[in-house]
Amino acid sequence: MSFLTRWLLSVVGTAFLIAIADGLMLEKRVKEVGGLIGGMLLLLTLLSPLLQVHMGDLELSMDQYLEEIDQKIVFYQENQNEDFALRIKEDTESYIETVAQKMGLEITTDIEIKVAENGVPTPCRVRISGPYHAGLAKQIESDLGLPPEQQEWNTKEKGGPM
Repeated sequence: MSFLTRWLLSVVGTAFLIAIADGLMLEKRVKEVGGLIGGMLLLLTLLSPLLQVHMGDLELSMDQYLEEIDQKIVFYQENQNEDFALRIKEDTESYIETVAQKMGLEITTDIEIKVAENGVPTPCRVRISGPYHAGLAKQIESDLGLPPEQQEWNTKEKGGPM
């Protein structure tokens, strides 16, 4: 028998016995006392599941709860920062490649990202597969703040106008 079935049977059985006892009591004063005692028995029967709970089983540790919350916050922040850094990397690579296409160049880029002191991921180095182009190098420096020493070209050939 399940817990709920046993509990319901005990509540119904108690109510049935109280009803029988109430029917057998003739005097008004005895009936009132019997009703009070019957009500208390029924209340105890209804609350019996709560009386059987052991407080040790309910470990309500606030410290453990707060520690779990802190771990979840750190986990979600790390994932968010990784996603944000990946988005910056992809957008920056796409931007440089679009600027290069407008200049008539076919290149591919690989951006290296580092997290700045303020916690924001920023481009710190660019690797460009394609011929060196002074105009694109200057555009990268002015738009992204990456000076020539942070630009790595796969060739040092001069291509296009300076």
